[in-house]
Amino acid sequence: HFSGSAKFISITSLLLTWFEARTYCRQHHTDLASSFNSSDQNMLNQLLSPFNSPWFGLYRDTWKWSDGTNATDLPWAPGQPDNYGGNANCAVVYNDQFFDEPCTTMYYFFCHTNFPTRSQIMQLQVKSDGSVLDQAVQSSIFKQ
Repeated sequence: HFSGSAKFISITSLLLTWFEARTYCRQHHTDLASSFNSSDQNMLNQLLSPFNSPWFGLYRDTWKWSDGTNATDLPWAPGQPDNYGGNANCAVVYNDQFFDEPCTTMYYFFCHTNFPTRSQIMQLQVKSDGSVLDQAVQSSIFKQ
């Protein structure tokens, strides 16, 4: 599942705490899924059907994403965040809304991976009497 330059990966084989999930994502991918825009949110909502309330990269330290950026204009459920029990410092998503939860609860989670970008410049010299738009000339160029 793709969104811009990021690939979101749902991990449904492991139930982990928020901190364990973040460690797993950082070791195997890039990080917990973070900094959602509306198209990211819509795409992740489509992935939610097989599992319930997954972790993503939102935590309380004046609510930030796991990549350190401040989180604003979040789609909190009514009455959320409520910091129930005084230790609901991480967030899950359920039915398009965010809920704060204790970070020690075990949930599935979303990671994201940035695609590596790679540029390669090649210089070719082709001698031909034909046009570069000619199929045979293009074939010769691609073979080099």
